[in-house]
Amino acid sequence: MPEEEKQERVNVYDDNAVKQIMDDWVRKVVLKRNPQEDFTISNCKILIGGISCLLGVYAHYYVGPWGTNARIILTFCVLAFALLQLVLKYIAHFVEKDFIINIASKRPYKVRTAFSKETGNYEIEIVDKQTESSGSPKSYKTSKSITEYFDQTGLFYGNILELHIIEALDKFVEKVNQ
Repeated sequence: MPEEEKQERVNVYDDNAVKQIMDDWVRKVVLKRNPQEDFTISNCKILIGGISCLLGVYAHYYVGPWGTNARIILTFCVLAFALLQLVLKYIAHFVEKDFIINIASKRPYKVRTAFSKETGNYEIEIVDKQTESSGSPKSYKTSKSITEYFDQTGLFYGNILELHIIEALDKFVEKVNQ
């Protein structure tokens, strides 16, 4: 990353802060290398959320006469709202999973990270989107201890993480091109 960025310090005993700072750096490095992010899933979620909000507002402020038609309209709005919320949960859980970034390039891929509290290892996995739906998607996974990226006082060495990310991206490209 650019040298003008200040050194970042984090409480190394706060697992969420450690993972957040590392995920931010992974996103920065990946976007620096491939600046074309794929927002298709996010845009679909925004559209579905907007429609469900409109249904909720319509049901709340329905101005027609109260009767059988009103009950049908309100029932439809409530059921459609619930169904759309289930669709959003499905997308978040089964489509997006725990990927932190989707890249739209000649060979689109996704990046997933995980931080194990027990072992203290930070794992980066890069998955090829074109082979993801097959039984064995092409991917590259690497795992390193966070002690390589932080000192005892919590000072974060992003340049070391950047080198590991670039190395992982290069090995992923090699694996995909085989």
